Amino acid sequence: PGIRLVKTHNKQPANGENCSSLTVGEVVTYTFVVHNTGSVTLGNVTVADKTFNGSGAISGLSVPVASSGSSATALLPGGTLTYTATYTVEQGDLNRGNISNQAEATGVFNNVSYKDLSGTALDNDSPTAIAICQSPGIRLVKTHNKQPANGENCSSLTVGEVVTYTFVVHNTGSVTLGNVTVADKTFNG
Repeated sequence: PGIRLVKTHNKQPANGENCSSLTVGEVVTYTFVVHNTGSVTLGNVTVADKTFNGSGAISGLSVPVASSGSSATALLPGGTLTYTATYTVEQGDLNRGNISNQAEATGVFNNVSYKDLSGTALDNDSPTAIAICQSPGIRLVKTHNKQPANGENCSSLTVGEVVTYTFVVHNTGSVTLGNVTVADKTFNG
């Protein structure tokens, strides 16, 4: 008896990058393919996620699609069962910079369970991981309440008049920023 589980995802890096550009709310589709690599039929085939570091929850598995003649109750030698599941990306995933998980397939022959941790190909048990591109960015916009009147190019101020400055910090990136501070660098007043 032999069983192998290959788990892949649909968010491969584009154009030679080493990370995938994901956004909050984007849906990742995982494909699980159980292979009977042995010479006997396996029964009661199941797949379960073992480890998952996503900030949210992965969906339940779809109904399996079996190769010709096979089913979840009778996976023929050389046969496959294909399942899918989805995951919706959350901000915590972007902040962490990755989503990683691994599942386990189980099949039974003569009342003995045979198991395999998922890999990214038939020849490994490497967790299925998505490296997420992180793009931190920050912008500061500073304004005041003394705009020129009637199309003039200067403001008319009197001694003792109060000018109110407003500072608005914008997170222009894809990750959460911490310890944000604002400090005046130059002031000639």
